This record gives sequence, structure tokens and C-alpha cells, in this order.
Amino acid sequence: SLISGKTALGATPADTDELLISDAGTLKRVDYSYLKSANTPAFEAYLSSNQTISSGANTVVAFDTEVIDTNSAYNTSTYSFTVPSNQAGKYFVYSNCYGSAQGSAELADETIRLLKNGSLYKDNQYDFTGNRIQAAQISIFAIMDLAVSDVLKIQLNVNDTSGSALVFARDKTSYFGAYRLIGA
Repeated sequence: SLISGKTALGATPADTDELLISDAGTLKRVDYSYLKSANTPAFEAYLSSNQTISSGANTVVAFDTEVIDTNSAYNTSTYSFTVPSNQAGKYFVYSNCYGSAQGSAELADETIRLLKNGSLYKDNQYDFTGNRIQAAQISIFAIMDLAVSDVLKIQLNVNDTSGSALVFARDKTSYFGAYRLIGA
């Protein structure tokens, strides 16, 4: 009788909206915020203009423009994501970088590196020895256990024949993102 004849909710409930549930026959109320699920925190940032890097050096990529940052946890000055308070858990992390040799130079190899708290967590490398090219996109993906205050960054190492390489920003092809996995 508590529910019959009541107005139906016509939109997603607000976090403070309360719902009634039966706990072994005892009616209890619970805020919607405890029941909803979301893959947050979540962020994605991209490189807004080409970044010149030294050939053969591990260089932090300057992902300086945010697409989304649900918890204000990505820093566009340090190009890093820091796990916010109460948000530890498993995260899906991804990045793509478009490295290029300058001028008529060629790539010898290209490595993308995922750093956790300043240390290498995972990398991916393409070796172009014997089949050198001008530019290549390289990606990295990981599911990681992250604790509060863990810091993630992406480095790119482009080894080219000119001594000076680029990370291309064209069409937002160089980007970095992560989100917390629900129920993991």
C-alpha cells in the first residue's frame, strides 16, 4: 500500500533520492547514491599540439587537454593521474601515441611506457630495424590494482635518425585515459 497509487519517477533518481527495500521483511530506506554504479573516477586527456622530444629519451607526453575528468584527478601541468581518496581499486588504463621522425629522418624504434609512481609498470615497443618508416602509432593497455595516491604517467621514446622526434597531436591521436572498473 506504500507504493500503489504513487507518482512514478520520470528521470534518473538524484543521489539523495530514497528508495524502499525489504531486508528480510523489514522495510528500509536507502539513498540512490549507494545503489548506482559508475566507472568513476574516469579521465581522458590528449596532446593539443605537437611535442618535440629528444631521440632515444624516455619523455613524459604532455597530454594537456582534458576530454573528461570526473574527479579532478588528472593534472594538465604534470600530465599525471592521481587516484583520489576512497577510489582505490582495479582500473583500465590506456594510451595511444603517434610518434614521428622529423624531416626525412626515419624511425628505428618506438616505445610507449606506462609509469606507476615513477617506476615502469608496462611497456610496448615496435622495432623498425630493416624496415624503417617515418611515423607510427603505438598503444598500451593495462588493468591495474591502484591504491589511493598512486600516480600514473605515460612516456614515449622515439629513436630516429635525426636526433629529434615528434609526438603528433593531429586529430587527437595521442591520448591517455583510465577508469575504475565496477565490481572488480
